[in-house]
Amino acid sequence: MISLPVRRLVAQPSASAYSNPARAPRSRENGAACRALLLAALLVLGGGLAAEAQIALPVANGDFEFGSAGDSPPSGWTNTENFFWIGDSSFSGADPSGGYSGSKFVSASWQYGGLPDSGSLSGGAANSASMYQDIDLTPYAAQLGGGDQYLGLSYAYYDSDPLDLGLISYDYLDSGGATIGPGYAADTSAGGGWSYVSGMSNEPVPSNAATLRIVLGAEQNGGGTARNIAFDAISASLVPEPVETGRTLPIGFATVGDGVTGGAAGPLVTATTAEEFRSYATQSGPLNINVVGALNVGGVSVASNKTILGVGESAGLVGSLQLSGVSNVIVKNLELSNPSGVGEGDVLTLRGSTNVWIDHNDIFNSTDGLLDIIRESDNVTVSWNEFYYTDEFASNVNRGHRYAMLIGNGDGATEDADNLHVTLHHNHWGDNVHERMPRVRYGDIHAFNEFYNSQGNNYVIRSAIGAEVLVENSVFENVNTPYEKQQGGQVEAVGNLLRGASGAAQGGDDVFTPPYAYTPDDASEVKVLVLTRAGAGAALPGDFNDDGVVDAADFTVWRDNLGAPAVLTLANEVDGGLVGDAQYQTWVNNFGAEREIDLRSLASVPEPLSGTLLLVWCLLAARPRRVV
Repeated sequence: MISLPVRRLVAQPSASAYSNPARAPRSRENGAACRALLLAALLVLGGGLAAEAQIALPVANGDFEFGSAGDSPPSGWTNTENFFWIGDSSFSGADPSGGYSGSKFVSASWQYGGLPDSGSLSGGAANSASMYQDIDLTPYAAQLGGGDQYLGLSYAYYDSDPLDLGLISYDYLDSGGATIGPGYAADTSAGGGWSYVSGMSNEPVPSNAATLRIVLGAEQNGGGTARNIAFDAISASLVPEPVETGRTLPIGFATVGDGVTGGAAGPLVTATTAEEFRSYATQSGPLNINVVGALNVGGVSVASNKTILGVGESAGLVGSLQLSGVSNVIVKNLELSNPSGVGEGDVLTLRGSTNVWIDHNDIFNSTDGLLDIIRESDNVTVSWNEFYYTDEFASNVNRGHRYAMLIGNGDGATEDADNLHVTLHHNHWGDNVHERMPRVRYGDIHAFNEFYNSQGNNYVIRSAIGAEVLVENSVFENVNTPYEKQQGGQVEAVGNLLRGASGAAQGGDDVFTPPYAYTPDDASEVKVLVLTRAGAGAALPGDFNDDGVVDAADFTVWRDNLGAPAVLTLANEVDGGLVGDAQYQTWVNNFGAEREIDLRSLASVPEPLSGTLLLVWCLLAARPRRVV
């Protein structure tokens, strides 16, 4: 078996238009010549700073693309147990469709002809393989001496069989060759294609580190043969201390377990017709799908490893999206509705699906409910969405079916008891929603920084049989029954604001502790935050650090994330794919833009804050509007 560091972490991949005119940004009053000069200066300065901000290390990776025969390891690598072989589709037992980067790849998938056990790594010690590469860190001693350099490790892997297991790790050695911490190790996850982990960081590089050792491993998991593992595109760099790049990045249960990367490992495609969207969404393998325009798609069963991103003005899907038995899906920046009741009548249904992130959408108008998370679905984050029914639609629909969210759809569905882990944060539950915000059975639900103002409703949150709900720093304004318990369901309520709310607010329980890092906003800030930033089209393009203005700091965020999945690393992302020229042009086109305050957010905000916000609004309104 392969010897790896004891410390093991779950690898979390580091994967310009507005549908709502009220949210369009306003610009600073800058002269064109001044802006051009500043941009030129930033580019010149940025080239110099890039070396300080991100220092590439010389990882031996090129031989992966050329192939090798016999028992020689790839150049720069040392075998420690059996052999990794450089293979391609001509002699690979697990052909990963031409490889991640070029046609060849480092693989444990096939022993080259003429050797013992030709055809697979099977039997005895041949059920595992490992090798390592040492990288000299002494030339970077000055940078490491400051104690603020981290290692950014990126790699692609292919794992086609759940009975096989790939491992990647690194450790640091001092000048005497002794191992010093901290290290890092991660397992691969079986899937249908290549996966990419970008910029993985852990702790600061030790100041006395002389060598970085990167280890690749493959072994059987149960009854496997270690033959279906491949690695490629391995890179490492010294980077500054990781910082939070924005409020929109995935947090919560979607990051637990295998995490969520969507289509990060796949190509970028654009769907401008319903037929194109159905074709892209249902095909196997990772894919980044940009949706342009409002598409009437009917019922669509979305496949695993997809990122579906609305791009441009009023991008949306009309119909029913079904996620059944799939994993690793991102749905973002779309207007989603199902007014004709396609399928079972819901807009979105997650059935037996895991690691799903639903972010910055308008979800509205259905004949049954807006979002169902049922039948052993697990590890889901729902963030920064608007849930509502339009007045016209609501007047023609049975009030009892103006539901928002159902988590767990049966008292007898006891198989849900170890599943249905869902995070809800910074969502707006608004006009004409009658109940189920959400209604929960069996699940563990963490709802923080939510804003509820669906007047005339029946109830907001109901925790029933087997459910635990943590409601934290949320605002309930002019609603009935903020949170209630039935059939033994539990609710813990912490730091919430109830403004004009009536009926039950039943908390008092001690429920689960969320297994992820998060920092909730103060409840007094939630209404303004949610009303100005939630929903489709709420992004301020180019504001990659989400501080409310497009400025030089956003260029630094863009530069430091080049090549990474954009929706996972940049706040206010509107272009899709990997961070590159498209995001740079968005930053240039919107430089100086600021996030304006939505007038709706001023209503019923307690004094003296409302007066201050009104003054800010008047000052912003006096400035010219940027044309995007």
